[in-house]
Amino acid sequence: MNEETLANFKSRISETDWGFVTNNCNSTANEKFELYESKYQNIYDDCFPLASKTKKNLKFDKPWLLPWLSEACDRKNKSYIEYVKCPTAVNKAKYLKYKRFVAKHIRNAKRKYYESYFKRYSNDGRKQWSMINELLNRKPRRKNNISKLVHKDNTKTT
Repeated sequence: MNEETLANFKSRISETDWGFVTNNCNSTANEKFELYESKYQNIYDDCFPLASKTKKNLKFDKPWLLPWLSEACDRKNKSYIEYVKCPTAVNKAKYLKYKRFVAKHIRNAKRKYYESYFKRYSNDGRKQWSMINELLNRKPRRKNNISKLVHKDNTKTT
């Protein structure tokens, strides 16, 4: 939302003839409110359309995720959205089928990737520990250099 779209919305609201709501004598208050809300919502939706978010090209940190497996994840996610929008038994079964399929193949792909990684670097302990630390989310420790010590009697040692 910016100033231009807000100004457009305000002008469209002020230019709208709301007489169809107030002049309808045979309608109840609820019906009049529904007419008003419907017109207001249409104007709002025209002025402030929903913008879909796009995926940013982030650093790909899952080297074990193959392209076909990534597509399967997308299908699983679409199936979940479909199930949430329309929670039927068929949609639930479809989603759970995709979920099990993707989980099984991701588990196998991870296992194969890490097995091959550790076989490839079986003679290089540094690379192996680097991968182990990465898997455990360990970050290198910061070295704290002590520049001076203060004793109880406030004397300093450098």
